[in-house]
Amino acid sequence: MRRLLFIAPSPLGDALLTTGVLRHFMDVDRPDQVHVACGAVSAPVFSALTPHVTVIKKQPYARHWWHLWKHYAPLRWHRVVDMRGSAFSYTLWTRHRHRFVKPKGFETQHKVKQIAASFGLNPLSLTLGPWYGPQHQAEAAPYLGNAPLLCLAPFATWVGKEWPLERFRELALRLTDGPFQGATVVLMGAPNETERVHPFLADWPADRPLLNLVGRLSLPALFVVLQNAALAVCNDSGLMHLAAASGVPTVGLFGPSPDQWYAPWGPNGYVIRTQEPYDDLINKAHAGVSGSLLSSISVGRVYDGIVGGADKAVDGLLNTSALPLPDIAS
Repeated sequence: MRRLLFIAPSPLGDALLTTGVLRHFMDVDRPDQVHVACGAVSAPVFSALTPHVTVIKKQPYARHWWHLWKHYAPLRWHRVVDMRGSAFSYTLWTRHRHRFVKPKGFETQHKVKQIAASFGLNPLSLTLGPWYGPQHQAEAAPYLGNAPLLCLAPFATWVGKEWPLERFRELALRLTDGPFQGATVVLMGAPNETERVHPFLADWPADRPLLNLVGRLSLPALFVVLQNAALAVCNDSGLMHLAAASGVPTVGLFGPSPDQWYAPWGPNGYVIRTQEPYDDLINKAHAGVSGSLLSSISVGRVYDGIVGGADKAVDGLLNTSALPLPDIAS
């Protein structure tokens, strides 16, 4: 029996950026079984692919690796792929062993390019995104109608990376007044963010269609929704990478995170970042500055970037380009 073990990163965004490598080795090996070890947040990315998903629960003194070893050591593997770059794979019997190591000369390159170079692959050949099935299409179906969808992901794992929520709201109102008139605004987020979205919803105009999907859909079903959207505007987050993988034009808002590594990957990825460089913002955070570090990005700048041209992230290079806006105003 050909078994493939894939050890994925825990953060959602990082896990999504590795899915192309897993697809590559699945195409090469045609394994009988695929086993995935990953964090709880990223587990839904792989859940439709295989029932053999083991959640890594970090424990003191790295005891989680001991539990994984007890689970996996008795099996014989055709291939082990360790995207965490640990030494764990060397403790398992396998015919083929791969371990992600950041290649020299790629320190400033996009994460997908680093991953591809580590495995000798063409980054443009990697297909990213979660696995999904008919059950996820059925889960998403009630939220798909005739109106275009304007998707917003206003949260992140750290408040410093979040554009102020009131600016997301103002942007949505301006866009649905202008080029996205008649569109349905869709709010995306995790289950633990359901309370945080309330200020956005308060006194929302009744004539502006809105779907609050924060914490309501599985990640694969949300991916289906994004595949049917017209635009996604996101903080640097896992949902930004989910949106970019879906193919929808995705605007990523960046400040205290390196867009050269984590810009939304794909032909429809765009970046709008603060004027302050990453290092300056990180120093502010270390100095105790709290709250959003993206406040220097105005609503007008994001609106103008969407309508007139944002920094397009193609093959890891940024150049100003107009987004492919839908013709929905008529």
